[in-house]
Amino acid sequence: LYLHRTSNGVNVNSTAVRRRNNSYETDPTAVTVTGLGPVAHPRYVDAVQHNSIKQKRAIPVLKQRNVVMVTANYGILALAAILLDETIPLMLKLDTKSGGFGFNTSQIGILFSFAGVFMIVFTLMILPGLTAMSKRFLNSVGTIGALIACIMWPVIAEVNNVWVATTHQPFFLLWPIMIFIYTTKAILTNVAFTGILMQVNHSVYMEDLGKVNGLGQSFASLARAIGPAFGGALWSLSYDLNFVMLNFIIVALLFACSEKLNSILPPQLEFQKTRSQPKSVNI
Repeated sequence: LYLHRTSNGVNVNSTAVRRRNNSYETDPTAVTVTGLGPVAHPRYVDAVQHNSIKQKRAIPVLKQRNVVMVTANYGILALAAILLDETIPLMLKLDTKSGGFGFNTSQIGILFSFAGVFMIVFTLMILPGLTAMSKRFLNSVGTIGALIACIMWPVIAEVNNVWVATTHQPFFLLWPIMIFIYTTKAILTNVAFTGILMQVNHSVYMEDLGKVNGLGQSFASLARAIGPAFGGALWSLSYDLNFVMLNFIIVALLFACSEKLNSILPPQLEFQKTRSQPKSVNI
């Protein structure tokens, strides 16, 4: 029973007594309720109950199913993104005979600069309006779109190589397509991260946000730590096997796993997790 002080019915008495072990003793936290006798002060009751609840769930909060799934999904998405970011420059630098694009350093920088300009515009003007949309939808659109953009890289490289081998001229639509694909990849990855970060924040109560964000960032940091080394080793293996699509296939599988996890997350993650407020009783 939650009691709140009202203008009548509850009289605060600093010398009131509270029953403990079948005896009465002076207790400054008690209040005298007309018709009920001395009871604990409502603030005292709320504090005790809140601390009791917090102690019971402080340990298992990071073991809750939703928390584990959404933070693991964040780590998988981070690993896929860093692997793709590590692989694309290697693919661009690789000569056309080996299945790459044969770009020099200056051309790679120009491509990335175009994508950076579009990303700034998108982040400042479009992304804030997307945050009101469904978090699962944002994650799905971003992840599936990034997966398609990932597969497009070796496909475009193969088309360009066939064109060059046939006409001895670069593919005339190569630059517009490359700018579009790289910019789309960057934007959709950003959208996916936006959706999943909001899902992470919605998986626990407000007072546990620090814990769950710490767990999520730990997974993401681990992914970003092992991603470059893993991506480089995987690229060396794919180059030795003369199968440069291997990196992109692994990244596509990671995006697919991320989307699968996103599809089974509960709809409750669309909103911030809150407790229902107890009803006050006027006596």
